[in-house]
Amino acid sequence: MAKLQWDKAGQRLFEAGVDRGVLYLADNSGVAWNGLTALDENFSEDSVEPVYFDGVKINDVINSGDFAADLSAYTYPDEFDPYQGVVALGDGLYVDGQENRMFGMSFRTLVGNDLEFMDLGYRLHILYNLTAVPGGLERATISDTVDPLVFQWGLTTVPVKVDGYHPTAHIYFDSRFIPADILAAVEDILYGTSAPGSADYNGGDWWGGQTLEIDGGGPGDDGEELPEVGTVETQARLPSIQELLDLVTLWAPKTIVPHFDTGIADLETNPRLAKRRVFGAQSQADPPALGEFDRVAKQVQQDLFESLSVADDPIRGAPVQLELQRQTFPFGVGTKQGDDRCRQRVKRHRRMS
Repeated sequence: MAKLQWDKAGQRLFEAGVDRGVLYLADNSGVAWNGLTALDENFSEDSVEPVYFDGVKINDVINSGDFAADLSAYTYPDEFDPYQGVVALGDGLYVDGQENRMFGMSFRTLVGNDLEFMDLGYRLHILYNLTAVPGGLERATISDTVDPLVFQWGLTTVPVKVDGYHPTAHIYFDSRFIPADILAAVEDILYGTSAPGSADYNGGDWWGGQTLEIDGGGPGDDGEELPEVGTVETQARLPSIQELLDLVTLWAPKTIVPHFDTGIADLETNPRLAKRRVFGAQSQADPPALGEFDRVAKQVQQDLFESLSVADDPIRGAPVQLELQRQTFPFGVGTKQGDDRCRQRVKRHRRMS
């Protein structure tokens, strides 16, 4: 075993900051929360029970309390009022001291080291079943310097049942270890998306909506240029813990597989590239490096286009139909809804004379 070393370059890690706060309402929709200044985590009612045998202490049983925190912010979204006991009676008229509602949150903390400072990575935290109890406010006259009020809340949680694990109300992802494509999928759900929509071409004007059909011409031709089209937006939402667990453990990259008998290229799962992970713990399977995905994608693309230029191909020179659309991606087994992500399906067909 090698001798231990301390203070090696790149191993002086630290965590700091809080940003990208999101409030999730009762319908699980998300609202950006600006002005967060601090979130101090603590656990309520932690206890330790010693275990004795024949008068000798042999173990300690730790009973972890529920997640709790103290939240501070310069401001908060208007949508947060009902969740801190404030109800609107009419235009501009509010009454406080009402029943508080449960909500969810997400935020990031940055991870750095002595080499990359704050650019090393970040942790994406997600909180469930929160209840906020407003703290006191210290109001004072304005002097030469303006000191904005700092709003404070005590946060408590109701843990969520997770099959195979203790109930919890707090999970997080670490960008240093989770594959980039899975993290991007998680952030698309939490923050929403805005991506190019679809378009049609009938030989005349362009318009958005369904499919895009162009004449591919002969081998080597550039064909017709695709237009810029509008955007399709998806709502930020709070996914369940089970949905995120399914996403991480059941994620399987898709590859383009052409079927020349039907002229349709489908997105199919490649078993060799399937990845199974459980929140930072990689399974015993040995998945290939991420660079393999790029190589496979380029190879499939090359094979697909080479197939179009084969001299004896009966459908050589046939029009190429591209369908660009937003589709629901199955992030988890049995989930109520998935996040919309862009796909491209390449279809080839013979034009009937």
